[in-house]
Amino acid sequence: MKRKRLIILILIVLGLIIVFAVFGRGKQVSTQNTDQSGRSGFSDIFSNLGNLFSPSNNTGTPTDNTNQNNQIDNTIQDGSVYTTLKKVSSEPVAGYTFYDYEEKIEYTNQDGKKEEVVENKNLIRYMKKTTGFVSDTNTQVFPLTEVRISNTTIPKIQEAVFFNNATGVITRLLDDDLETIKTFQGTITPGSGSQPGNVTGSFIEENIPEIAISPNGTNMVYYKKSNYDTFFYNKNLLTSGNDSFFNTSFYSWLMDFTNENTLTLSTKGSYYTDGYVYSLHLDGKLNKILGGKKGMVGKLSPNENYLLYSISQGNSFKLYLYDIKEGRDVDTGIRTLVDKCVWGKVSQYIYCGVPQNPLSGIYPDDWYLGNKNFSDSIWKINVSTNSAFKISDVSSESKEDIDVIELQINSLDNRLGFINKNDYSLWMLDL
Repeated sequence: MKRKRLIILILIVLGLIIVFAVFGRGKQVSTQNTDQSGRSGFSDIFSNLGNLFSPSNNTGTPTDNTNQNNQIDNTIQDGSVYTTLKKVSSEPVAGYTFYDYEEKIEYTNQDGKKEEVVENKNLIRYMKKTTGFVSDTNTQVFPLTEVRISNTTIPKIQEAVFFNNATGVITRLLDDDLETIKTFQGTITPGSGSQPGNVTGSFIEENIPEIAISPNGTNMVYYKKSNYDTFFYNKNLLTSGNDSFFNTSFYSWLMDFTNENTLTLSTKGSYYTDGYVYSLHLDGKLNKILGGKKGMVGKLSPNENYLLYSISQGNSFKLYLYDIKEGRDVDTGIRTLVDKCVWGKVSQYIYCGVPQNPLSGIYPDDWYLGNKNFSDSIWKINVSTNSAFKISDVSSESKEDIDVIELQINSLDNRLGFINKNDYSLWMLDL
C-alpha cells in the first residue's frame, strides 16, 4: 500500500513538472506540429525539462552578451547607444576633411621616470558655414564631441577645402556684388589650453570657377579664363609657386584629383548637352576617356583603369562603370548621379548615395538647381566582382531626408563622411 502511494506521489510530481515545463515557460505544444526535422512537438517538452534542471540558466535570460533578439548589446556606459551612422554637426558646414594626428602623451612610470607614448588619432575637421569657425571631432571616440579649433569669423562662406593635413584651408565666397568669386588661403593656428586658435591668411586671385586639392594636400589646381582661352594652373600651397601647365578654348569644367599626378576633367553635366570626360596629367597631357552621352559626368579610379560615370536617361539617370582597358561598359544596376559617389583608397570599391524612389525630372539639371531633392541610402560597389549592395539606409536610420553629397573616405578606409545637401549637416558612417 505504501509503495502504491509512493508511485502515485512520484507520478503527480512528474505531471506537475511537465505541466510547468510546457505551459509555465510560454511554449504551446500540439501533436499536430512538427519541427523541420520531422520530430513531433513533444520533443520540446523534454528540451524544456533539460533547461529547467540546467544549473547555468533557469530564467530564460541569455548568458552571453546578446539580448533576446540575438543582437549584441551596444549600450555604452553613459547610457548612449553606439550606432554606425553618426551626425557630426547639426549646423551647416562649408567643407570638411579627415586627417590623422599623432598626440604625444607624457607619463611617469613605476620607477618615477618620465616616458612618452604616441597616440594615433583619426579626426574630422570642418568649418561652419555661417561663422567660419573651425572644429574637430575625434572619429574614434563615442559619443562624438566637438572641439573648437578656431573662432575667427569668416562670414558668407560657400565652400571650404582643407589642405596640408588640415593645417590650412581655402575658403570661397561671393563678394557683396553677388558676382565676384573671392578665394582666401588661410593657415589654421591652434590655440593653447582651452582657448581656440585662429585663421590667418590672404585673398588670392578673384573669379576662380573651380579648384581641386591634391591627395597629399600640398597643391591646388585651378583654371581661369583669359581672353579666348582657359588656362590651368598648379599652385604649390606651401611655397606659393604657381605654374600654368595647360590651356584650352573650352571654359566650363568640373575637375577632381584622380591621384597625385592626374585629374579627371568633365564637362558640366546637363540633360540638354552631350558630356565628355578626360584625364589631365600635370605635365599637360590630355586624354579623352569617353563622351557623347547626355548629362554625362565621370570620376576616374585612382589607378586610372576605370571610369565611373552617370548619364541622363529619360526622366531619370543611370550609373555605369567603364573598363578603360577593355573598352566596355558595365551597368552597375544603380540609379544615381556620379556626384553622389566616391572611390575608395584602392580602386576596388565605390561608395554612393542612392536616391530612394526619385521623382521624374530633367536630370541632372533639376538636382543641381535644387528643384529636386533626394532621400538616400548608401551602396557599396565591388568592381572586382561586379556586385553592389546596400550598406546603410541612412535616411531611415536618421529619420531625416539625407541627400548625400561631398563623400570622403578616411585614411584607414573604414569611415565614410558626407554632407546632407538638404541642410548641409555633416555625417559619418562606419564601414
